[in-house]
Amino acid sequence: MDHELSAMLDELPEKRPRSRLEPYRELIVELRSRKLTFQDIAEVLAQKCGVRVTGSGIHDFLRRRNRQAKVSLSSSQQRPSAQDRFARPTSELREGRCAQEGNTAPFEFDPSEPLKLK
Repeated sequence: MDHELSAMLDELPEKRPRSRLEPYRELIVELRSRKLTFQDIAEVLAQKCGVRVTGSGIHDFLRRRNRQAKVSLSSSQQRPSAQDRFARPTSELREGRCAQEGNTAPFEFDPSEPLKLK
């Protein structure tokens, strides 16, 4: 990127969070890990932090954050294409050639017998 463009981007201010619950995200996650219900978390935020929110509002907030985290995680990992996933013919798998290449299945396949777990 051009030096002037990167300098311009560095000068832009940070965009503030759109949710008023964002400053309390770590607290909400911790309370949730301690098995508090969404309604209980809403009551704690109202009493201790002065933030009025419903239990469903907390649920929606966490759901959006989890969805965003999954999207950013999946976009950072490259997924194999369908062609790569299905490159081996089924006959190759039936004959056990994939086991010779180091892929170990959790079961043994013999068409004349039931599946056996290893």
